Amino acid sequence: MQWGQIKTIFIICFLVLDVYLITQAVVNDNENESIVITSPETTSIEEKLVEEKINFDKVPKESPKATYISAFWHTFTEEEIGQLEAKGQKVAYNDGMVYAEFEKPVPIKVESTPEDITEIIGSKILFADQYTFHHWNKDENVMIFFQHYNNQPIFYNNGGLLMVFLNEKNEATSYFQAKQEEIEQQAEEKEVSRPLEIVEVLLNEDKISEGDTISSMELGYHTFWPVGGVQAFVPTWKISVNEAENVFYVNALDGRTININEVEFLTDIREEANNLKALLELKEEMEEQEETEEEIEAEQGE
Repeated sequence: MQWGQIKTIFIICFLVLDVYLITQAVVNDNENESIVITSPETTSIEEKLVEEKINFDKVPKESPKATYISAFWHTFTEEEIGQLEAKGQKVAYNDGMVYAEFEKPVPIKVESTPEDITEIIGSKILFADQYTFHHWNKDENVMIFFQHYNNQPIFYNNGGLLMVFLNEKNEATSYFQAKQEEIEQQAEEKEVSRPLEIVEVLLNEDKISEGDTISSMELGYHTFWPVGGVQAFVPTWKISVNEAENVFYVNALDGRTININEVEFLTDIREEANNLKALLELKEEMEEQEETEEEIEAEQGE
């Protein structure tokens, strides 16, 4: 048997093992869920919020159904990279990640709506319909898009992300992209924690206080357990307070808060992008060197 065949068999075996481990972890987590909700009745939660003068008009009344999902990193093909190069983009890619520079800077108006931004950027990338615009981080001057599953975003996962870099003129100049594929449910769907119970968790942990307003709540997913090339994600509530002045994430199945440091996350992604950018610059230098050598050879042959 050739080495290539043996290597393929090993890879398949490890992937099967990864999926098995994720399945077992999900089963164990379901059996050991710690319920941190304290109020037995929704009305008592409402009374507490009214007493604290917390506006919860935007809190959903119903509890949707959801469950754990798993996914694999997508490896970009030469054909897909060729589609970007056909748009005039300079591209570097490695291990399921793409860094690309636009042929010309793309103007983005400060007053642009999420729909405007999605349309402008979406026409220039691969798999645009699989990403949702999250927000524009003005401090870092980057625009963040999350990949979604069933129209629900996968929050802050470096394997399902589109991050667009802008210059001082608010022009998009380059971007980093990674994508999850073969997304599948790993257990039967069930009702997640009631939205009001999640708000109570934040209140009990002093993350919201008297006079605050719950601006919005959105159900998505967050990384539960990464295993090699396979990752598992848990249903997660995103809660925006006081018009996104503060944003919190809570595990929608067991009520545990999830700590997310956006600055650290963006720093890690920027480092990955810079590594790919260095590869792109090296590639360009080598191409220029080859062109110079060909010109010299042509002159010597005349």
